[in-house]
Amino acid sequence: MRGTLSDTLFREPEGVGSGALWLILAAGVFGYAAFLSTRGGSTQTFLIMLGGALSCFGLAESLPVRYRQVAGVARILGVIAGIAAVFVAF
Repeated sequence: MRGTLSDTLFREPEGVGSGALWLILAAGVFGYAAFLSTRGGSTQTFLIMLGGALSCFGLAESLPVRYRQVAGVARILGVIAGIAAVFVAF
């Protein structure tokens, strides 16, 4: 299992196309959180953390191939932020 996890997290980035999709999703989530906060809603902690996780995934996929380790760390941070967002939401 350790080998599979390492192969998954520290694989080569998929490229700018996939990274751009993740970053566009993150921008949408951040924009929605900003919209809700201007409407007098409560703090949007879940949406901000979800946007952070999506940003980490977008960054990881946008990096050049030679930055495999940095991409792996960004993916790990994205997973941690996503799990933390779930715990904050519930």
